[in-house]
Amino acid sequence: MKSTAVRVCQNCGEKWSVWETWKKELSFKDKECNHCGEKQYMTAATKWLNVIWCILSVVIVLQVKEKTSVPLSFIFPVVLFLFSVGSSSLIRLSNEKQEI
Repeated sequence: MKSTAVRVCQNCGEKWSVWETWKKELSFKDKECNHCGEKQYMTAATKWLNVIWCILSVVIVLQVKEKTSVPLSFIFPVVLFLFSVGSSSLIRLSNEKQEI
């Protein structure tokens, strides 16, 4: 059962929560579906989206630092949190490992 929806297991069709996805993404391990146990991988498009998110995050941090007196120690965690939540909510899964 293939689905193009975000955070949906391509084996059983169950949708992953943002929290569940975020936890698995930060663990750096193979992502197994909590419902069926099958390994799921990020699609190549999702990996590219993460690269774009990273670049945008760096640009945002640099722009905010340049234009304000807000310390980097505050800016960086906020942008990192927004990046993590944003990227987790846009993940598409695949049964096969895809290279970018």
